Amino acid sequence: MTSECICGISHAVLLLNVVLTAAYASPPQHAVQQQYTIAAGEMAGCINEVARTGSVFVAADSSLTAGKYCQQLSELLTTEQALSRVLADSGLHYQQIGERHFVIKPLAVLSAAAKSPTEIVVSFSLPERQATALAAKPDWQQTTSQSSGIRQTVKQTPQTISMLNTAAFQPFNQTDLGEVLRSSAGIYSTANSFTGNREFRARGQLLNPFMIDNQPFADANFAVSDLDIVYFDLLEINRGSNGIVQDNGINSASVNLRPKEAGNTVARQGSLSLGDQLKYRISADITGAVLNRQDLSGRAVVVAQRQQDAADYSDNSRYGALARLSWQPGAASQIELYHIAQADRQQQRSKIRPLLYADLTHYDGPLSTNFWPVWAGAQQNMSFSRLIARQQLASQWQSSLHISRASQQQTALVPDVFGYPDRQTLSLSFGALDNSFEFAADKVALTLDGAMLLADLPLDVSITASRAWHQNYQLLQLMDYQATTVLQPHSFTALNRNQARPTAVADSFVNDSHYQISGLKLAGKIALTDSTLLSASLRRNHSRYNNKGSFATDTERTQYTNLYFGLSQAIGTAQWYVSYANTVDFRQGYLSMLDLVVSPVRFASWETGIKADFWQQRGQFTVSAYRSEQRNYVQLVAESFPAQSGWEVALAYQSHWLQLDASYSRSFSAASPDTVAQRQFQFPDSLYRLMLSTPLDTLIAGSTLGIAVEGETRQHYQLPAFSRRQPVAVSQPASWRLNSYYRVAAGHGRVFTLSIKNLLDKAYFDGVDMNRGWAAYGAPRHFSLTFEQQF
Repeated sequence: MTSECICGISHAVLLLNVVLTAAYASPPQHAVQQQYTIAAGEMAGCINEVARTGSVFVAADSSLTAGKYCQQLSELLTTEQALSRVLADSGLHYQQIGERHFVIKPLAVLSAAAKSPTEIVVSFSLPERQATALAAKPDWQQTTSQSSGIRQTVKQTPQTISMLNTAAFQPFNQTDLGEVLRSSAGIYSTANSFTGNREFRARGQLLNPFMIDNQPFADANFAVSDLDIVYFDLLEINRGSNGIVQDNGINSASVNLRPKEAGNTVARQGSLSLGDQLKYRISADITGAVLNRQDLSGRAVVVAQRQQDAADYSDNSRYGALARLSWQPGAASQIELYHIAQADRQQQRSKIRPLLYADLTHYDGPLSTNFWPVWAGAQQNMSFSRLIARQQLASQWQSSLHISRASQQQTALVPDVFGYPDRQTLSLSFGALDNSFEFAADKVALTLDGAMLLADLPLDVSITASRAWHQNYQLLQLMDYQATTVLQPHSFTALNRNQARPTAVADSFVNDSHYQISGLKLAGKIALTDSTLLSASLRRNHSRYNNKGSFATDTERTQYTNLYFGLSQAIGTAQWYVSYANTVDFRQGYLSMLDLVVSPVRFASWETGIKADFWQQRGQFTVSAYRSEQRNYVQLVAESFPAQSGWEVALAYQSHWLQLDASYSRSFSAASPDTVAQRQFQFPDSLYRLMLSTPLDTLIAGSTLGIAVEGETRQHYQLPAFSRRQPVAVSQPASWRLNSYYRVAAGHGRVFTLSIKNLLDKAYFDGVDMNRGWAAYGAPRHFSLTFEQQF
């Protein structure tokens, strides 16, 4: 490894930039046009960004750059052109004194002055090839959130928020929403034997609803875990009770997906992945101006995939697309329209497999065993459309109109198990259930945002009027069918999987639920001092429910108020916050269990924490504690819900040579273990997550290595018994898995990635089925190779 430095000493401070290049044998790039994207800011930072992008050495006297700034830049330029643009109108110019060496000098000769003591500051930067190898983490001092009811930066928001860049998960071949959620702090998966779907929980309850741009997308019982993340740039996970932005006051966490934006700059990218379980995956992403008009831009994303799931013989296919248009008819107006659609088909699937416990010990057989017959499978369609119109009314005020429609349909034919497997004979008796689900959510929202002065204090205000229409429909058919699966000893291979498909219906049940929510939200954020922010949100909802089904028919109207209050205090580079929420959760029913009955429950939640920057703002540290309790709503509900409390800690670090994300969460419940609520709202005692990526240019130029760990501690459950009498005590062993990838940039926009999931081939646990008490095990070790090309 070599390093070179260029020194120039003046009467003030000397800045010496030394760029280290490790085993980097590519030719100089300063004469080749590259994409320079530089944010407006201090001149010294802009010069360093040019040096990194062009892989050149640039030295400047700090007295020359002090107090000078550069303008924003995003163009294809050579290094000389980029330096000229950055130094424009600054009274400075550059001089090239070597093939890759530049010195910044004043246009006029400085007058002689008395020399002051010399201070030498040495800074290190890495070539662009290393910097772009890692997907940039969202900056929480720039990225905004509306989870508190009003827009503010993630660091200032008095709530636990995770902003995830989907590009960070793609090298691991984690392309499903469910895989990303499993890797997130404080979130764990459970299983549903009625639907065969993955479900996700945080702080003891279901993640619900799933939103796109803060508009309703899907309910928790649908296969949202299979939604591809290729359509999205960011995933925003808001943990804690929050019924301000969404219609329902969830006492858990909500997932807000942010679709990829349309831009005028032409960019094209394609990828192809192959593997032992992944038969193929093809995706393409293109964006740019439409019809050569700068006021009209578009984006199109498509994906096609076919793979096995966690069991042998399964065959899952997926086809999806995103189409987006953005039109700016005037300087103060903007209209956006986009549509997302995805179709999935799953054959011979076995996402949920039983623990072979008559003696309640955990399953120790091969992970790839498929217990189910060949006819087990499902298919679903998911779509989301949205129209956004924004109008600037004045310098500080703007209005926006949001119209969205979400639609989900799913049909599933799954086994209906009659009991626990017999561990001695390795046999399992089951029937069949034919489930059909439909979900639709339409929403219209009109928002007015602005800023004003209140008693000489700056106040941001947001007023939103909305109306939403939701429909949940389920047709459950109990098939006239009975069969037995027998497993081969040691290999646990099903000996009689080729069984006839059930056709006769023994009984059927229907649940059809419609509900409408009209809401008016008032939110404000006021700066009490330069370091103190107070935010408050008040939402008044008028709801109408209409349930029609085999077990219940009910119509009800109700009104309720959701309140959110938060205080954020800056202490140096840290931000201390405390928040209180008092919200109503009217979705305590469970569609897949045919008991979606209106049972509103009010929860009061408290949360406090600290968000801090460290290591020159390259690191982010968050620690938070929370507690939530049930409050009476109108009348006493049929069952009580346990009080939940816990704490979470998260650490993130990002530099040119390392990217690190680590988290640990610990949860507690005040409920006694024999209550129904405790069986419905179980959670692991603790969860830990780790993701690390680092460039390995010293080994191979442009290469990157990444590892990720997902784990949870031992758990003890009280599960429902098939006799419907006493619950069954189950101990789930602690489990974890290790994922990894190795990525190599081959030049000219080409990248090759080798991904290995479950590297150690461990029998990691992937959730308990809340209906049957069964467990789901994750997939065995499998490989995939991905080729990406940027045009």
